Amino acid sequence: MAHKVPRVECKFYLRPEERDHLKQVAQEKEVSLSDLIGATLLKKYPMEKKKARSVNLAATVANSISSALPEQVQLDEPLPEKTESLVDESAPRDVDSIREKEARLREVNRMLNLAKKGERLERDVYFALIEEQKTLRASLGHN
Repeated sequence: MAHKVPRVECKFYLRPEERDHLKQVAQEKEVSLSDLIGATLLKKYPMEKKKARSVNLAATVANSISSALPEQVQLDEPLPEKTESLVDESAPRDVDSIREKEARLREVNRMLNLAKKGERLERDVYFALIEEQKTLRASLGHN
């Protein structure tokens, strides 16, 4: 089946055993090798929001990739020692507020799942829901 989004060819080199391993992982995930590589790259290096495509196969596959992938190659650049937490731990946790946030998060997740399954949703609304989901998850301490 032809892709609806235009694609360009990009060459990169792997050792034969790496290629075979990636092909095997792609077969297990029931996706093409190109989609697996694209999804992995987008997961590791997400695109800026204004350049990002709307819902696409690579993003969908990126969400389903398990942590069972082979170890990542260390980059020359070390990670920062301390990262800031998105959750303000000094704020009091109001039970009613938490329940309302959890209920809203469930509703946002439901709408996003429907959109991923094919229900029409405007692009601006979709990205607003994604941002709201991130904010709610951070404030509730979810991953």
